Amino acid sequence: MEDIFTIAKKLAEIPNTTDSKNWLIAKKFLYELNEPLLWAQTCLLAGTFTTDDVVKIWLLIEAINGWRRQPGKWDSELASKVLDDIRERIDILGEEHSRYRRLLSLWHYHAALVYHANGDFEKAMSCHQESSDLAETEKEKLISSFSAIIANINHLIFHNIYGELDTVYKSLNEIGAKLLEMFEGSESEDDLRWQANVICHLSWYNWIFNSAPVAESSINFLNLLPDNLKNTFEVANTVVQMIHLINNSKDFKEIIIEIIIMSKKVHLNSNADIDWRGFALIVEAQVSKQLGHESNLAGALLDLEERNMGGNLAKAISRMIFNKE
Repeated sequence: MEDIFTIAKKLAEIPNTTDSKNWLIAKKFLYELNEPLLWAQTCLLAGTFTTDDVVKIWLLIEAINGWRRQPGKWDSELASKVLDDIRERIDILGEEHSRYRRLLSLWHYHAALVYHANGDFEKAMSCHQESSDLAETEKEKLISSFSAIIANINHLIFHNIYGELDTVYKSLNEIGAKLLEMFEGSESEDDLRWQANVICHLSWYNWIFNSAPVAESSINFLNLLPDNLKNTFEVANTVVQMIHLINNSKDFKEIIIEIIIMSKKVHLNSNADIDWRGFALIVEAQVSKQLGHESNLAGALLDLEERNMGGNLAKAISRMIFNKE
């Protein structure tokens, strides 16, 4: 791969008619190399090499895209300030600009994920919905709607508003089914990525709401992903596999060791998505509880929250699961 300076110079020279969803170099940094912070720094460097206002906005959005993915704790206040700066730049372009809607939609998407990491799920939901309203295709609209519903579920769980969950959860499955039908048979990398994303989230929320078990077809799909995507979804897939193991076991004594090993594998992966690391601990704790074993779930989730952005969601979900039993 070329050096960072050369990559930054080339990024600065892209036409303003571009769309970052087609940037192969972004996929290389984020998914193949798993270097989100380096990607953020590269985009910030590239921004110093261009005077094009639209290209600067694309690069700043991608800088946030990388910044929010880095493991551990990061400066959420700084991220919010950069988001405010980007939004101001988009507003200066004006609604009549040909890229206004796309840039604003993408801004809402990444802002939602920053708010998610901060535990502000209501703001995340609002941003995803705004992104859906601005979407240029039916697929983008459904993806943003699906993300908004997940954020709403997280908001309700986080604030102990359990009475509204059934209705929202039903909507999640309805939108999820539409997306999976839309993605069926597609070989597009983006479609495969979102298909895996939908499958993993539906599997998780179906499990915590004691609904449908993980379908065998979902397991097969995740196991047959291309290598670059298989790495991206390795942790979420492991949690789905744990749930599938529970669904198909008549005696938890036979699977407890395997569940613990899978959970530890996820939890010790410092680059793994923080939500899925917490979810693995919850699944392990559930099996341990059914066998009458002690679990240090509360301590493990607290440690996760103190060391990383966003660990509070798993803690809220564990509170809902174990307090209602």
